[in-house]
Amino acid sequence: VDYLLTEDIIFGEAYNLPFEDKSFDVVTSFDVFEHLLPEDTEKSLKEVGRVAKKAVILCIPNTPSHGHKHNLHINLRPFNEWHELIDANIHGQIIVMPNPSTKSKTWIVYK
Repeated sequence: VDYLLTEDIIFGEAYNLPFEDKSFDVVTSFDVFEHLLPEDTEKSLKEVGRVAKKAVILCIPNTPSHGHKHNLHINLRPFNEWHELIDANIHGQIIVMPNPSTKSKTWIVYK
């Protein structure tokens, strides 16, 4: 991994982001949280909230991954559980975007 890192590419883990508080106006995460270890979920949500100044956008599916021998979505939860976790770990006003798909939801948290 080290050969990929440059001054513009920084290695970090979702539960321990190497950035100061409120480093970014908006933090986005698309199709990431379903791949995290379940025990890292709350700490990772707190971290994206910590480094965001104005908003956090999270798109999270709740269905198994397709086209693989193994299910890569190891952190599947019902949408209402995701909503509760987001609400408990990222402070702000939550809006759930309308989505005709039942496979994923997008939350926007305005701080």
